[in-house]
Amino acid sequence: MGYLNHMVMAWISNSVSDNIKDCVMFIETAREIWQQLKIRFSRVNGAQKYKLNRAVYHLRQKERPINEYYTKMRKLTDLEINAFIYALNQQKEEQRLFQFLNGLDEDYTWKRSQFLIGSTLPIVESVCATLQQEEAQREI
Repeated sequence: MGYLNHMVMAWISNSVSDNIKDCVMFIETAREIWQQLKIRFSRVNGAQKYKLNRAVYHLRQKERPINEYYTKMRKLTDLEINAFIYALNQQKEEQRLFQFLNGLDEDYTWKRSQFLIGSTLPIVESVCATLQQEEAQREI
């Protein structure tokens, strides 16, 4: 497991910019690095999407070689598409959570409110696990 962890850490380190690399270089596991990067960069807001869209729209060859121009365009459009896919996945996860919460028996109304009141919505698997623990405690 140690070799695989180091291999993934090296891959992540080689895939990010130097300033990001500096922020994660003292983290000991690839999982922790990935979680930190996910938290830091997974928030896609309207301003970021607009900025990406605008960059793609205004991109011009400007006497650069075709390969360089295409690579720049591909990088920007991939970022734009990834932001869209992330937002779509977030919406899908929220729908799954809402469906799960809506289908709960009335005994869990107060618990449902607790899940929805937070500043960020939990993932449905986390809610399910918490409610399973609650259910097990009730049986005792």
